[in-house]
Amino acid sequence: MFNEFGYAITHIGIISQSFKSNKILTISRNEKKIVKALQDGEIPNSIECYSLQTNFRTAMFDYEILCIRNVGYMTFVINDTDLNLNREKKIITFEKKFITIEKGEVYSTTNKEVPMIYAETKDSTNLATYEFIKKIQ
Repeated sequence: MFNEFGYAITHIGIISQSFKSNKILTISRNEKKIVKALQDGEIPNSIECYSLQTNFRTAMFDYEILCIRNVGYMTFVINDTDLNLNREKKIITFEKKFITIEKGEVYSTTNKEVPMIYAETKDSTNLATYEFIKKIQ
């Protein structure tokens, strides 16, 4: 999905048996270790993929595109300028390959409010700029 939208995955966050740090890792230096762990049957508790600019300061705010999958939710966060109906459908189709969507929605908020807070809590009052767009069935 990143490549399809014109972005490369530059960093990854992973929590698993082998990867316990909450720090994000550069793909260029860690991809082989992560792939080997997955091929050896390790199942991550959480995995985050980021496309970050080379001069980023804080990954949680400076991403171009972000995808998170953990035991509680899967979220795909992109800039409004990158979203259109065709891409929205591709994202939903992509997510449905990996999860059964029990409750899903498309929503908008600023990335400065950390949209993952809503994905985690399902409480829109946590975000001042939260705007519901539609439910995903």
